[in-house]
Amino acid sequence: NRVHTTPQTLSQRQRPAMSPTLCLALSLASLAAGAAHYPRVSGARAASLRKAVPAWMQRGRRGAASLCRSSLDASRGSASGAPLGEIPGDPRVKMMQDNPEVVDEASMLKDSSFPIPPSELIEKAKLFPTWARSSFAGAPIAEDFKFVAPVVGPIDKATFTKAFSSFDLMEGFPDANTRAYNFHVDPFETNRVWFSTRFIGTHTGTMMGRIQPTGKVVVAPPQMNSVRFNEKGEINQITIGYAQDRQIGNTGGLGGVYGILYAIGAGLPFPEAQPWEMSWQYKAFQFLGRLAAPRN
Repeated sequence: NRVHTTPQTLSQRQRPAMSPTLCLALSLASLAAGAAHYPRVSGARAASLRKAVPAWMQRGRRGAASLCRSSLDASRGSASGAPLGEIPGDPRVKMMQDNPEVVDEASMLKDSSFPIPPSELIEKAKLFPTWARSSFAGAPIAEDFKFVAPVVGPIDKATFTKAFSSFDLMEGFPDANTRAYNFHVDPFETNRVWFSTRFIGTHTGTMMGRIQPTGKVVVAPPQMNSVRFNEKGEINQITIGYAQDRQIGNTGGLGGVYGILYAIGAGLPFPEAQPWEMSWQYKAFQFLGRLAAPRN
């Protein structure tokens, strides 16, 4: 059972469009305005906050959010020409009748026009650990292939093939196990298989030709990955290493090779290859938020 949501046409929401940058600036300013409106903030501190934000902006917080949504809708065009799921109320997106905020995956997969059925795509994607162990030699890589990780890529086929052919994780971790699970086809992109991994392995071999064995057991956090196929069954995109819970494991919350290197004490010397740390800008933002918060 399913129901179709009703799309709103652009004619029903005739509002001026604005750039994403302007939307962001207006939203941040509106947050500042909201902080100035806390009823329990009083005295000189509250007065200084209110003076910093124009009155029209204080009244327009909801309007700012609405304008941004309208602008986003307008920039995406009609549902018929937009990617599946990127238009509010897209009738192609099926929702469960008993819970209209949960996608009816079975119905959407059944309606898919992609020539390779979901079950076959999943079986293909389950070869990922085997391909990875062989540096993707023999994997059906398409010419327009892309490799994308959290802070790496997109990388084209030639660069990807060269990079992986010169790197063998099994040399450093002979007992490495990807522990892949939860393979499923995306109902919005029916040529794409998502799956999770929980890598584990013991560093008993020399890694990258220079990192001597440490004997450390590396436990990575659960990571989300995907393999996308074209109609020929070739891989045209791989995404890997997106940590789902940075509290798990001993890689500092990092996924992929960066996490493995960090866990064995060989983390690379740049921020993207180190555990997340709060920036001074974010610290300042939180400090100002505490100042503006209501007091008991």
